[in-house]
Parts: sequence; structure tokens; C-alpha cells
Amino acid sequence: ISQILLPSLRWGDVSQPGRSVPHEVLFDVVYWNKRAGEFGLPRLVRYDKFVLEKRKSNGEVVIPCFNVTSSMYSGLNEAHWRSKDIKLRQYSIWDYMGEPFDKYGHCKYTFDDMMQQSSSSSSDLGTHLVPHGGTKQAGRLWWEYDGLQSHRAKRDVGTGKHPDHLPLEQAIYKLLLPSLPIRRAIQESLDDAMKIRTSLSSSSSSLPMINKPVVVALHPRIEHDMLLH
Repeated sequence: ISQILLPSLRWGDVSQPGRSVPHEVLFDVVYWNKRAGEFGLPRLVRYDKFVLEKRKSNGEVVIPCFNVTSSMYSGLNEAHWRSKDIKLRQYSIWDYMGEPFDKYGHCKYTFDDMMQQSSSSSSDLGTHLVPHGGTKQAGRLWWEYDGLQSHRAKRDVGTGKHPDHLPLEQAIYKLLLPSLPIRRAIQESLDDAMKIRTSLSSSSSSLPMINKPVVVALHPRIEHDMLLH
């Protein structure tokens, strides 16, 4: 996989089931794409039907396989699959893709289908998009990432510590730079903390002067029991 469709990457909101946040709201896509090649990671691209959807013999673009309004594959019912009551683990989304067939049937195929087509002279597939990560299960990317985690399940007998993250995981963490609005918010918080600390230090001789606050870590998610920190 050399490219991933950016609008298809969304982060779940654990406090509001069924709701999700676009990847670019949380992370800097330009920074990721600038360095992705260094680590052999795929670039994040936006959807363009004139590039990603094939054309019929008469030059007409086939029915798009991606819904830009819902950021889901065409044919999938957004209201249903993003309902707060839905439990996605109980369903195989693959079974619901490509429906109705007469309209979106060309959108549903696996890597095996794509390889068979590339070895023949036909061009039945009407899209360049590879649906659902290329497999019928929870998605190729998810299973590959889950496999990366398996080696960390057991602690080292000698040290009692879990093995370190694999180089690929470490690369992903390096490239997930917070988006510009979030970085600005962080800097504003640091500036405010500095002003308050400077003011307190100048009014009390018992408080040492601190030149600049230091961020030790930024928790990747907000949990209700952490809101007081």
C-alpha cells in the first residue's frame, strides 16, 4: 500500500459512540507526507474521482465508489453504521459493501481480484480504490498493526519488561505530529502557564523563578478522570 485515502481515516470519540473525528483535525498531514518516504510508509491522499475512478469507453466516469459527504464507501448507510447504538464488532462490513449491486457492485473486490484482473486483458474494475484494506476481514491495515503488537504480549524473563515497539511503530509515532491548531493551543497554554508562574514568583519570594515550562508528555486522549489535571 503506497497511499491511503485521507478522508477514510477517522478517530473514534469514546465519549460519544457513533461519532468520529477526521484524521487531519488531530494530526499534521503535510508533515506525515513529507517524511513518510523515509520510513517506507504510505502517503495520505485526498479523494479525486477524476484520478481514482476509472472511465467508461465513452469517457464517462463510472459511479464513484467513495461518498465524500459521509467519508464512507458508496452505498453504506451512514445513519446506520455511525449510530450510537451500533456495535461494529458484531458485523462484517464487507458483507454490506457494493450494495445495491447494480450500482456499486464494481466497488467491491479484494487484492486477489485485483491481481487476477491485472494478469488478464480485461478491465472490469471501475475504480482504483482498494476497498476495506484489501481483505474481507476487519481490514488489512488493522490486522497488520495488530500483528505488530503481538510480540509485546509477554514480558522479558530477565528484566520483567515488555519488548520495545518495533521500528515501524516508532516511525508512526514520530510522524503523528499534532495538527497546527492543536500545536497552537499547546503553545498558548504554555504561554499562559508561564505568565501565571512569573506573576506568582514575582509576588512571593518563596516561589522559585521558572524560565520556561516544559512539556513532559501530551496524553493522546482525554479521559474523564484526567480532566482535573
